[in-house]
Amino acid sequence: MARLRAAQVLAVQRVLARANWRKIADGRTAHDVHPEAVADADLVRAAALTGLYRAEGGAGRQPMRSARATMMPEGPRR
Repeated sequence: MARLRAAQVLAVQRVLARANWRKIADGRTAHDVHPEAVADADLVRAAALTGLYRAEGGAGRQPMRSARATMMPEGPRR
């Protein structure tokens, strides 16, 4: 399970880094891209934690909020 988690983390890091690189290559500054990059990383982290919780048998425990709900102060959109 640890190798799978490590591979997932590396893959996500590459995808996020590539997205940030594209934005900068398109002429935006790192300063402008930073808030979006942080928000994307936080969203991915929340989604990963939710997925790991479910994969490790968290069915009988208190469910975690969805990643989108975690990132949005007004709660999930319907």
